[in-house]
Amino acid sequence: MSEELEYLEQLQEAFEQNTETRIAPEVTAFRHEKEKKEQPSFQAVLRKGSQVYRLNGEKTWTVDRPLYVKTRLQFPGSPQSLLLNKKGEAILATRTENISSLQDVTEIYPTTDPTKRYVDSTAFRSVNKGYDLETKLSVHVETSDATYLSRFHNSDETNATSSRLQMENYFLSILPVDFGLTLSYQYGNFGNEGSRQLTIFDGIYFGPAVKAQIYQNDDSSLEIFGKVEKSLRLQSEDTSTLNKFSSNAWSIGVDWTKQTLLGRFFVGIAYRVQRYSLKETSNPDLEIPSEKQSLTGPSILLGYRFTINL
Repeated sequence: MSEELEYLEQLQEAFEQNTETRIAPEVTAFRHEKEKKEQPSFQAVLRKGSQVYRLNGEKTWTVDRPLYVKTRLQFPGSPQSLLLNKKGEAILATRTENISSLQDVTEIYPTTDPTKRYVDSTAFRSVNKGYDLETKLSVHVETSDATYLSRFHNSDETNATSSRLQMENYFLSILPVDFGLTLSYQYGNFGNEGSRQLTIFDGIYFGPAVKAQIYQNDDSSLEIFGKVEKSLRLQSEDTSTLNKFSSNAWSIGVDWTKQTLLGRFFVGIAYRVQRYSLKETSNPDLEIPSEKQSLTGPSILLGYRFTINL
């Protein structure tokens, strides 16, 4: 058996000899040319359907399946490539366009040993340099005990109603809980406007907040939250008296978010506790007490939330 046919058989019987004998002028032209400098060999895949030519004859074969071969170019940029036997001798040839170098493909992957553990994997990890920031805008409708405030305005009213505009910003991390900051403005009143005993109060609050998601499906989610706030400005006023207070507030609640065509809207309930203390008054006859008093009450809320990447 000829060396060429033996080589083809060693490649898992991947060559099928054609019955037709053809002349390959491009091979004939270079087979007698002495190579000035031998090109380096490399591993490659010979594509299915490629034609292979014998260097010392006029026979042509066709490959019926992809083959792993060892090959080299005749010269840089050569349109033909030589196929080598185990000894590294060129016995067959094919067009270079039929060859796909394995080295060019495998070099795109990191040369790491899969059996080893790499402690420092900095070179092979991706780093997200952006930060997700979620903003929640909401309106709260609240009721609370006004006993402490009404004593400074000669009012017998014990219940107050108020509304609150609130903005919360949370940094979204991989932790189970998200931390953020909240800023809110409260406006409310108690008393009877018809009897000119209406008292108006308003305040601005700022502080940290935390939330955690406890349920999620494709288009909705359920979260619990908690906030601690300090008043930046808080006062109550009637027709004759202006009082200024300081206050700390704690609140907890839950909200449910729904994805819509217009974005993510949420509704929820909360319970708020405020600790008031009187700091200034325009009434010279009013004695400023030293003790603090808590005002508590529930609220319902409606809002909109969105996320941006910084």
